[in-house]
Amino acid sequence: MEDTPESRNAASYFFPIIAVIGGSLLMPPFTVFFTTIGPLALLVLTPVLLIGYTRYKQSRRRNITPRSR
Repeated sequence: MEDTPESRNAASYFFPIIAVIGGSLLMPPFTVFFTTIGPLALLVLTPVLLIGYTRYKQSRRRNITPRSR
């Protein structure tokens, strides 16, 4: 399966964002910065990703027409 821009959606970016924030917590110099910014970023990114994913699903549902046999 090819990884084209058309096949990506908002939900596909959720786990990489969580992984980057979680990985940054393992680095001591960035810990203080990301312990305050990380939760705030999650509070903002989670609704944005959910809204984007919902809009993506709705647009896909509108574009798919049932096939007649």
